Amino acid sequence: MKYCYIYLMLLLLIFSCNRKQENSIDKFDNIINLSVSDSLFSDNELPMGTVLSMKNWKDILITCHHADDYRFSFIDSKTGKLITRWGQKENAPNEFIDFGSDFFIQDSLLVFQSSMKKSINYVSIPAILRGAKEVLVKTEIYPYTADFRPLHIVPIGNRKVATGLFKQGVLGVLDENNNIVGTYSDYPFPYEVEGLYRGTAYQLVLSCNTYRQRLLVSVSHSDVFEIYELDANGLHRVYVNDFNQVPVVQMQDGRLGIDDSKSIGGILELFNTDNH
Repeated sequence: MKYCYIYLMLLLLIFSCNRKQENSIDKFDNIINLSVSDSLFSDNELPMGTVLSMKNWKDILITCHHADDYRFSFIDSKTGKLITRWGQKENAPNEFIDFGSDFFIQDSLLVFQSSMKKSINYVSIPAILRGAKEVLVKTEIYPYTADFRPLHIVPIGNRKVATGLFKQGVLGVLDENNNIVGTYSDYPFPYEVEGLYRGTAYQLVLSCNTYRQRLLVSVSHSDVFEIYELDANGLHRVYVNDFNQVPVVQMQDGRLGIDDSKSIGGILELFNTDNH
């Protein structure tokens, strides 16, 4: 009986170790090596500027770019044909002074931030694809105070996560009515910059998984990779990798910035699927 008990405990221990390995963020059962190639979208009548960001919605590739009359292009990913363009930079109705630095897809909505007007805009992708003359734009104003200055806002369900300049914490949360829930967490490494200026020196790259209520975070110019979970009590860090490189900050011309000669490039973009 004694030996059976020991044997059972060993089996449980082995099973626990295997489960831990399977769930490890550093373990991948399937690794796909992708070859790198360049592609060029070319149209004499409809030139496209430098692509800043791209997202996929069903079989549609949506690109965000500047140096063009329109901010967004909608391309059929099966045929490679341009379907339509949308988003003019003006101050008339359904036109915008700015479109923020990135955009997001929430269900069938194109979501982008207008920093100058402190607003978040929601536009129906099917309505744009139909070529409707007047596309309804839903606009929400977000808070901007002396101690809470969001620069980058990402929707996650009916709430939003923000990065920017905060008196405390490095991640802010807004509720469904865009009220400030609070600011959370801190950088996982020692730093010299305090207060609002931290957000200037140490910028974050975000990606949200709405279905799992999780947030991927990387600190710019570093190899820091974190995972947060969002619940009723706010944001909680559930994972941070064994990083080796942190951004080196310098003062140049009276402004804080990254010393590129002493810092790595770091992670430039993050993406999610429903389960990963």
